[in-house]
Amino acid sequence: MTIFKPILIPAVIAGLCGALAGYYTAVHVPIQAQIAIIDIDKLIKDNESPGADAETQKKVSLALSKAIKAKAQELASYGLIVLDGKSVISAPEEAYADVNR
Repeated sequence: MTIFKPILIPAVIAGLCGALAGYYTAVHVPIQAQIAIIDIDKLIKDNESPGADAETQKKVSLALSKAIKAKAQELASYGLIVLDGKSVISAPEEAYADVNR
């Protein structure tokens, strides 16, 4: 048993230190939210042209729809859940995705 003490005691101490470090990391290190928000209503308002004819409005609407869909698919490919801004009550500004980028 005396031969195990020099090995056992440091191993137990190292295990406890690792457990404490893991606990500290899990509790105190913030985790980035795994969601992205696209505010479709805001995008529609920003892209409205009151003086434009119906055909131009339709083209703008179609282009905007394609851009939103492409951005949502890109974000989903990174593992993010994409939500519409209408379904969000409160979120940090960083969670909102910019479709124009």
